[in-house]
Amino acid sequence: MNFWQAILLGIIQGVTEFLPVSSSGHLVLAQYALGFEEPQLLFDVAVHFATLFAVAIFFFPILTRLRFKQWLMIAVGTVPAVFIGLFFRDAIEGFFASEVIVSLALLVTAGLNFFADSKLSKEAGQARQIDQSEQTKQTDQKQILENIQDLTWIQAIVVGSFQALAVIPGISRSGSTLAGGLSQKLDRQTAFTFSFLLSLPVIAGATLLQVLDVVETGSLSISIPVLVVGGLAAFFSGYASLWIFKKILTTARLELFGWYCLVLGLASLAFYFST
Repeated sequence: MNFWQAILLGIIQGVTEFLPVSSSGHLVLAQYALGFEEPQLLFDVAVHFATLFAVAIFFFPILTRLRFKQWLMIAVGTVPAVFIGLFFRDAIEGFFASEVIVSLALLVTAGLNFFADSKLSKEAGQARQIDQSEQTKQTDQKQILENIQDLTWIQAIVVGSFQALAVIPGISRSGSTLAGGLSQKLDRQTAFTFSFLLSLPVIAGATLLQVLDVVETGSLSISIPVLVVGGLAAFFSGYASLWIFKKILTTARLELFGWYCLVLGLASLAFYFST
């Protein structure tokens, strides 16, 4: 892997990790396109750590104000993904070798985006009846923290179950958890925040498993400068995509991501079966 490939894959990881289009699906397809016959484990560790750092920095003001009940809801919401990831790990790893599964999973992500968009559109219609100052008041950090505090165990598990779908490459973690949060009647900013708070233990756990794989396989063939360049690209593009996604939520235009995933999934299937 050279510098330009590292920068490209780092940007793809950073942007697609947080936008509802599936980073794992994009990395699988991109690595196939670049001619990598197998996943670049050490590089994946570097870019996942970089995106974990981006989330922690972006949500640092929220993280410093979390109390026990809120941490508990994050832990409860993480359980489904941990269960699926640990007990079905071999099957999931096999999915990464299948362009067909990734392409079909992108179609699922498209459906999740269309579902989330319909929920956001309804909320937007109701929000037009609230003046701007009141709307801002309802979505500040204090209110978001209170909303997370008021989550029930069932709501946290449901959102976490949506997140567990994203262990399949091609299904967006952010898209699925946002759809899960909206299905539980969370407002868009609370759903957005809880979605990415849930990502912290999941990304950290996935990164740890990849580190163990690297140690076990001795996959250390990528140079340190290439890893650093890829990681920096993932961090800055990831932080930017978080900011962009938060802004996009105010316009309730997630159907654009739905159409994108639909076209990409169908195009990938067409390319696979035509070659």
